[in-house]
Amino acid sequence: EAGRGYDEDAEESRSATDEVPENVKKQAGEGASESVAEGAELKKLGSVFNNRSPRKAEMEFQVEPEKEQGRAVSRAEMVLQMDGFRHLVSAVILIHALAMASDTNEETELPRPVILWIYYFANAAFVCEIILRYVAAGCSLSFFENSFHLLEVFLVCCGVAGLVTENRILLLLPSVRVLRLCKYSSTMQDLLEDCVATQHSFISLMGFVAVVGFCFAVVGRYIFRNEMDSISRSNFGDLKQAMLTIFQLFTGDQWSIVLHEAMS
Repeated sequence: EAGRGYDEDAEESRSATDEVPENVKKQAGEGASESVAEGAELKKLGSVFNNRSPRKAEMEFQVEPEKEQGRAVSRAEMVLQMDGFRHLVSAVILIHALAMASDTNEETELPRPVILWIYYFANAAFVCEIILRYVAAGCSLSFFENSFHLLEVFLVCCGVAGLVTENRILLLLPSVRVLRLCKYSSTMQDLLEDCVATQHSFISLMGFVAVVGFCFAVVGRYIFRNEMDSISRSNFGDLKQAMLTIFQLFTGDQWSIVLHEAMS
């Protein structure tokens, strides 16, 4: 009886296997073949990985960081080119300039704590802008090859140093940044670009004028010496005073009075 029961169970299992649909059998066979193919592919890739040179493997591992850096650069450039970001920076520049105009030694139009908070906010905004521009430049030293970037870094450093040291000159020096608002007027933008383009010639001209003034100061020291000291504060008593007198004559400030006093 036990043997007959075993035969009956085996017969039932064979009949159940025969009753499995053909599509299920086909899917099972395809899954097995796919598993075998995937295993062969992984084995092939493993052999290729083991046989490649270390230099090639290192280059492949560097691809992902380069992609991340490229995405960061593109995002920073996109933010810098947004009109909303540009208008926001211009608004911060204007508010910062108004705060600097209200910050005097006498009674201010705005409370001093409010002005300080504006200074903190504006300098933080400009630091963020510099960081964005540095990222957009690829975090490379080429960022410092741009004169505009150098000027912005200098102004940011002056602003931060002014807040730390409470030096009024350093705090007010970033007012030069107001020139960036010239971009809203094409005429003023062209004038500003022309001034920047001719800065070397302008510096050379100022140097030439300084040399000519020094020559006249030396001549005045030789001719008048201390003769005008008791007559006028514009005299040639020493080289410093002689340079100031020559500067007064160059600007046309009461030059006739200096002339009459020198002739008396």
